Amino acid sequence: MDKNKSTKTMPQKDSVEKEETQEQKRIIELTNDLKRVQAEFENFQKRVEKQNCDFKEYVLAQTIEELLPVLDSLELGLKHNKDFVQIYEQLFLILRKNGLSKIEVNVGDNFDHEIMDCLMQESNNNLKEGQVVQVLSTGYKLKNKVLRTTKISINNLLNQKNDFDEKELKKNDFNYENKDSVNNKIEEIEKNKENKKSKNEINEKEDENNINKINDDKKEEFNENNINKINNDGSEKKFGENEV
Repeated sequence: MDKNKSTKTMPQKDSVEKEETQEQKRIIELTNDLKRVQAEFENFQKRVEKQNCDFKEYVLAQTIEELLPVLDSLELGLKHNKDFVQIYEQLFLILRKNGLSKIEVNVGDNFDHEIMDCLMQESNNNLKEGQVVQVLSTGYKLKNKVLRTTKISINNLLNQKNDFDEKELKKNDFNYENKDSVNNKIEEIEKNKENKKSKNEINEKEDENNINKINDDKKEEFNENNINKINNDGSEKKFGENEV
């Protein structure tokens, strides 16, 4: 009888242990799902915060960038009117609190493409090749990020030599052009002389022909007059003999 009881309790115990094992697995699975969802939510929060922060920085950069021309005008006005000093300082103080700072560039600095933008080239023998000759407009950074590069003119000693060579080349070209022009002018004059000479020869020949024609006409007229006179004289003589 005791043996039968023991055989009945063993399967029940095994089933209970199996159910407990399945429940523990289910709990572990749900716990892992919860942790994964919680991690995804935290990543989502971080991503949204970063997007909001990036958007704020973008809006701030756009706003400050639109105010830079006003800052440039005030900075230019300081050279002519000291009344702009207070306005300029107040505006720049507000912008500096929001992370704006000037990019310091001086004459003689080496060119840096990350913070400088070359607008023109000049030749200055007092500076080395590639150094800054003039600062044309101030550059700015916003929280260590370049907002606007500094506009500069750079020293180019090779440009001076090229300008000299170009001038010499233009001078030589001008001389060659003048030489060709003179030669063409001489040829034109010679050609005009030849044309004039041939024209004079034609005119002389025409004049000679006209003179010969006039002489022939006069000679013919003279002969005709003489013939008429001889005929008249013969007629008068014959008429006088008849009267006698």
